Amino acid sequence: MFSRFPLSSLMWCYFLLAFLLVANSTQAKIYAVVVGVSNYQYSVVPNLTYSDDDAYAMTDYLNTGGYHEVVRLTNSQATKANIISTATSLFSKATKQDIIVFFFSGHGTEGAFVPYDTYDYASMLSHSDVKAIFKQSKAGLKVCIADACHSGSIKIPKRNNTNNTSGLQSNSEVVVIMSSRPTEVSAEHPNLGRGIFTYYLLLGFNGYADSNRDRNISLLELFNYISYQVSNYTKDQQHPIMFGKFNKDATFITY
Repeated sequence: MFSRFPLSSLMWCYFLLAFLLVANSTQAKIYAVVVGVSNYQYSVVPNLTYSDDDAYAMTDYLNTGGYHEVVRLTNSQATKANIISTATSLFSKATKQDIIVFFFSGHGTEGAFVPYDTYDYASMLSHSDVKAIFKQSKAGLKVCIADACHSGSIKIPKRNNTNNTSGLQSNSEVVVIMSSRPTEVSAEHPNLGRGIFTYYLLLGFNGYADSNRDRNISLLELFNYISYQVSNYTKDQQHPIMFGKFNKDATFITY
């Protein structure tokens, strides 16, 4: 297995996650579920190489920032039922001043992420499943990040539904960052030892996205950095997307 992404000791970051948008931010607790699937149970789904490493790297990052509780599910742990039950239980602890984070790395298709035990479309983790979990949580800020093919299709509204966040938004602040547009694949690369999106996401978290060098990274700065780096590395074949209900200029990370 490829070694985990090394984070510079000079650049340890901690998530503020748009504290300007959350009341009593200094009291906020953060609950995160991190999922990575490289090895799939059934041969109908080809294995990946680095998605579990993406999850380890993301967990390592989150744990450096004083997060209240982070649960990582990789490979055989990441069944559809276990993802849903773990996220539902953990996110139910959040109150209005708290933050929830869901991260997924693995296969994706239009309208769904692909958990370990997928054998047909019905056994996938649908975007509707994720939205339902988010909707149930009382967290004041909800963050959903995915490194998966066609992940941008989470923005496509259901028929006769004009709300393009379709349950993710509710009355909370919501940040959704997906690795690719609805029609695009999301690549991993051995030179990076990571999904390309996750690699640049973590670099962005660790200060590389700070375009004006003020040690505060806004959502716009973060997205601009990731978008440029991923599209450049993939020769314009993959384009991350970001949407939700948030102030794009608010501080997202301080380091």
